[in-house]
Amino acid sequence: MKLRDWLLARGILQSEFAIVVQITRSHLSSIVTGARKPGKKTAINIEKATKGEVTFDDLFSGKAGGYTGKRKSATAINRLSKYDNEQMTACSQVFSLL
Repeated sequence: MKLRDWLLARGILQSEFAIVVQITRSHLSSIVTGARKPGKKTAINIEKATKGEVTFDDLFSGKAGGYTGKRKSATAINRLSKYDNEQMTACSQVFSLL
């Protein structure tokens, strides 16, 4: 599955997902649009964060496609509830600083 499609289907912003996979939003944007390929560690983090729905192979097979959707932070945090508690805590801490 393309990362763009995965994010859209869940209503997750790139900035929110970037926190989960521990990269900058601009780096994630470059990966989503296909302008850059992720490093090995980032690709593994993306595959883990998506529970294997976006695979290492998906990330290296052509363009991922752009994503520019917008959602309120609280809604996106609720959608991220399936992630590990540790990752959710990190997201919540970041949003509390905004």
